[in-house]
Amino acid sequence: MKKILAALAAATALSLTVSGCGSSSGSSDVKPATNLDAETKKLVDEAKAAGKVTMYGMIEESVLRQIATDFEARYGVKVESVRLVSGDLSQRFSTEASSGKNRADLIMLTDSPFYDDALQKKWITSFADVDLPPMADELPKKDYAHDGATPIVGFVPTKLVYNTDAVDQAPTDWKAYADPKFKGKILLAEPDSSPADLTFWSLMRQQYGDGFLRQIAANAPKVSGGAVPGTQAVAAGEGDLGYPG
Repeated sequence: MKKILAALAAATALSLTVSGCGSSSGSSDVKPATNLDAETKKLVDEAKAAGKVTMYGMIEESVLRQIATDFEARYGVKVESVRLVSGDLSQRFSTEASSGKNRADLIMLTDSPFYDDALQKKWITSFADVDLPPMADELPKKDYAHDGATPIVGFVPTKLVYNTDAVDQAPTDWKAYADPKFKGKILLAEPDSSPADLTFWSLMRQQYGDGFLRQIAANAPKVSGGAVPGTQAVAAGEGDLGYPG
């Protein structure tokens, strides 16, 4: 059975809040699906016969693994998950697709022009063009992007994080990144690691001007590998402030 490549868009919202991170155990309490309609059961049987599903994603690794574990427990279809930040993930997918050696069956990353390019080059299949079972119609049409091609499966807030042992009071403004007292104590993800990061810094430039970005640069921020490792590093005391969380 030929694999169908599909894309899931994870939209990003911006907010200034403080978050705590939990992790999944990797086990699943999901019960096997026993009340499937005939059309969905036929699709599940075909999926089992086709072999494992490979899913590329940019969400936190333990959560991505839990999705795979739960899906396998429910439908009996094995899912292999691969987690990278959006920039690296889209580059990997594009390289594989252009060489004709695509490993992924599904890709979930921050909403970006990647989807339009991948759809135009027929690297991925629009959800609007796939004959999905009735259960797939539960997602409202307004939650699809790119003319119905990609369902938005989540909104991920972008947050300022800080180490509570080092910072007495929660920052209430993004300008905290430019405060000289945090010089050498800021961890920032590479701006081009995700379309969401580029959008955020473009917003900061519009809101506060180039001088604000220069002040942040003067604070000599360190580069983290993305939201997850950056947040973990701040929690471990490697920095006082981090972005994104």
